[in-house]
Amino acid sequence: MRIIRLALAALFAVLAFSAMASTAAAAVHPLFLTESKKTLLFLGEGSNPVLRGLNAGAAATIECQKVLIHGFILHESSLVHLLPILFENKCVQRINGGAAEECSPLHITTKSILAELGLIKSGTKPVVILLAPGDGTTVFAKFKCGAVETTVEGTIVGEIPEKNALGENQYNVERTELEVIFATKPAGSDQQAITTIFLLGEEMTKQELKVAGFLGGKAAEEATANLKADGKVKIDV
Repeated sequence: MRIIRLALAALFAVLAFSAMASTAAAAVHPLFLTESKKTLLFLGEGSNPVLRGLNAGAAATIECQKVLIHGFILHESSLVHLLPILFENKCVQRINGGAAEECSPLHITTKSILAELGLIKSGTKPVVILLAPGDGTTVFAKFKCGAVETTVEGTIVGEIPEKNALGENQYNVERTELEVIFATKPAGSDQQAITTIFLLGEEMTKQELKVAGFLGGKAAEEATANLKADGKVKIDV
């Protein structure tokens, strides 16, 4: 829990000083640079996101057909403000790939989220992004599938790869689209592929999701989303 609070404190500290950020800082910390030098709106969408964990020792999943993301990118900042993320189009839970038990309602909505760019290690690519609840708590979402309420809390780190799935460079070039990946390692496990981020001169480890309810203990998210901004943005790294 102390690690989670440190991550949240780091995010809010950056928020307080984001107006002072400069391009020169990109050598040690990646920044967003927007074409208009103004805040940009972005919309994102991904298919078949899966939350993986354990239920009484058995592999279990919470699966949705789509994830929708929208928020704001700030110029000369490493911050992203995300409005609530929507997992939709019939979310279900399963144990060992068995029968599906529907969530009610059929979509899951998170709280508003703060996201922060960093590096996987000091001076080392790839660029990664830390997500944490934006209201100062540790809880991402609460929802009910079947008779059980599930709570998801903690933090999660995803990757903005140097090249996207099409082989296009995503660093140091102006783009209107960015690919963000949340992966598990090994694939299909309850272990997030990346749990470390170098942020604000400090290496933060053990950035993980914790769940209670249908899934118990640690959990990991598998999702890939393409973010489309209403203007050009560059990741300066």
